[in-house]
Parts: sequence; structure tokens; C-alpha cells
Amino acid sequence: LVNVASREVGSFSPDRVRIITAVVDGLGPLFEIARLESQRRQEQERLQETVRLASIGQLAAGVAHELNNPLTSVLGYSEMMLDSEVPESLKSNLRVVVSEGQRAARIIKNLQLFARRSGPEKAFVNVNSILQRAVDLKIHDFNSSNLKIRCDFGKDVPNSMIDEQQLVQVFVNILTNAQQSIEATNKEGHVSIQSFASRRRIEICVKDNGTGISKEHLGKIFEPFFTTKEVGSGTGLGLSICYGIVKQNGGLLWAESVEGEGATFHIELPILSAEQEEGSVDQSVPPLTTPRYVLAVDDEPEIRALLRRSLELDLYSVDLARDGEEAWQMLQTKPYDCILIDLKMPRMNGQELYRLIEESYANLVSKVIFMTGDTVNSKTNDFVSSTGKLIMNKPFPMAELRTHIGQLIDQNG
Repeated sequence: LVNVASREVGSFSPDRVRIITAVVDGLGPLFEIARLESQRRQEQERLQETVRLASIGQLAAGVAHELNNPLTSVLGYSEMMLDSEVPESLKSNLRVVVSEGQRAARIIKNLQLFARRSGPEKAFVNVNSILQRAVDLKIHDFNSSNLKIRCDFGKDVPNSMIDEQQLVQVFVNILTNAQQSIEATNKEGHVSIQSFASRRRIEICVKDNGTGISKEHLGKIFEPFFTTKEVGSGTGLGLSICYGIVKQNGGLLWAESVEGEGATFHIELPILSAEQEEGSVDQSVPPLTTPRYVLAVDDEPEIRALLRRSLELDLYSVDLARDGEEAWQMLQTKPYDCILIDLKMPRMNGQELYRLIEESYANLVSKVIFMTGDTVNSKTNDFVSSTGKLIMNKPFPMAELRTHIGQLIDQNG
């Protein structure tokens, strides 16, 4: 109407012009209402997409947990066969099984770390290892899209106190954006990742040759709900979450770009010293001079059988229980030197069993080691943290478990 009026105003009388102007002024609030309603609908659609993605993340975490139990058996029995007297040709095949099983375990761990939803849990870790974990998560997508990735991780990058899980999420999100940007150009794509230490800071640069970011949008990309993608292709939350995570870890995140020439994301993180570096685990198992009794509680029969066969190699006397109720009955009949408790079980779960031990057999509390394949559940993590007990995340090497049992028994005398 405004455009028509502006074109035809010369042919209208002054009275008609005043009437048209008044009508247009009266429609102004309606236009604003329509604009706000359209914006509200867009934000609602984005929020619905965010909820859908969160549900998918929870599903993936649950599937990863269920895979950990059979994978523990596959790796455990394969490792035991490698240590036994079998033909070298068979050992060669077993090494492939173990290698591929460990690869699957790393993929599952990456999924769990990425899906984990909890507050910052900083640890003394190396940024290069976090970058490599993110690359491992994205490499299949990159290969499928014929995208080349070049990693130049500086050898001088020191360890620092940072949240590994959160930063994996940051790097995966940035790599995903780079992939989508390159795919939109329909040209041969490449991404480079560089890390180095400078001025008491760790610096990471992720550069792609995608579509780039316009000057108009460059200053808005870290704002919540800002996206240039169509509804259903992006939530507008990814980079804003990344920005918050980096800030939470004491760092900086910004981007440089020329439209049509790709983009470079810069991340700076502080170099913080740990109060005390974790010492290396002593791989030796103290010799047993008297019989030692271990109770293994797990609802998976294959894992119970694996634990018995593995622990009996170190001359432990092993009893098995399929849930907390059965274990509770057995605890009243024998003085166990170590109690292995799976956390997720039917009837009585591991947490309920531990609380009963706390109430009735306080002397056994120091002899507990937890086992779980569910490292994503925040309630599980909060519970284990509150107890201060060791937790073995499935799948775990049997040799490492036997080492921890030996150390625990030695500490308890």
C-alpha cells in the first residue's frame, strides 16, 4: 500500500493523500505485531528442534551404555586368549579383534562424552588429545563428503586444567559447521587444525575453505538463536553454546572470515597447572599370601563369568551375584576383601546396595569398586563422586581391574 501510494501520489488529491497516510500509520502496529509473531514462531521451531536433538542425544547415550556390556566381554575374553597358549596365527586374528574392539570402545566413549550434560569437571589433560577425539568423531563424515582434514598439533602444547567433555563438544560443533559450509560450495574442501602454545596460552585455529561468513553476520554468529540456515538445518544455539563453554574454561573464541573465502575460528585457552599430577599406575599386583575373597555383582552373566575367569588367574576366590539382593545375602556369610558392584541392575541396583553396606557393614565400604557402562548419567556421576570410590568404566582391561583390586587389598591390609 505504501509503495502504491508513493508511486501514485502525484495523481491523488491532498485529501486522498492524507487518508492513505492515516491508513498506513494505522497499520504500523499491525505490521509490528505480524513481525513479532513471525519471530516468535521461528524461535519456537528452533526450540522444538533443540528438544528433538536433545532426545536423540539421550537415545544415543542409552544405546552406548547397552553396547558397553557385550563389548566388555568381547575384549575381556580376547585379551585372555592372547595371554594363553594359542597358535600364533590365531593370536594374529585375536589382535585384530582386540584392536577393533578398542576402536569401537573409543567411539562409544566419544558418544558418551559428547552427550554428557553436566557442569564443568576440569581435569589436567592435553588439548591435542581432545582435538584428536573430536577429529575421530567427525572423520567418517569428512571421508563420506570427500573432505580433507590436516592436523598440525604442536608438540609444545602443555597440559592444562580444562573440561575435556565440554571442549570435545566445542571442537565437534566447529568442525560440523566447517563441513556444512564446504558442502554448500560444491567444491573440493579441506579443513586444517593447528594448535600451539604462546604467551602462556594454548591457541587453536580451525580453518576451512567453505562459503565464509558475511561481514553483516560475523558479529552475530555467537548470539543465541542466530542462524543463517533454514529451519530444521540448525538451531542457532551451537556457536553460542561453544562460546559459553570456552568462556567457562577461562578462554576466548572468535572468528575471522571473508565471504566466499572460508572462515577461521580461533580458540584461546589458559595454561593452568594442576595441583598434583596423577602418578602412573603401578602395574604390579602384590603377591597373595592368604586367600583373598572377591564378590562380583553384575546382572550380565557373560561379564560375571569373565570376571571370575580373569580374577582367578591371580588366585582370588571369586563369588558372583546377579543383583544387589543376591549380593546382600552373600555379604552376610563371608568377609570379602573386595566388592565389585555394577551400578545399573534390576531389583536392587548398585547404589542401593552400597547404601545398605554403609548402614550395616561400615568396614566394607573401603573395599568397594564400582563398574558401569553409563558414564553419561549425571545422577550416576554425582553418586560416585559423593562416595569417592574408584569406578571402572566399561569396557575396561581386565589387567587394569586386577591391578586396582590388588592395590585396594594392599591398602586395607
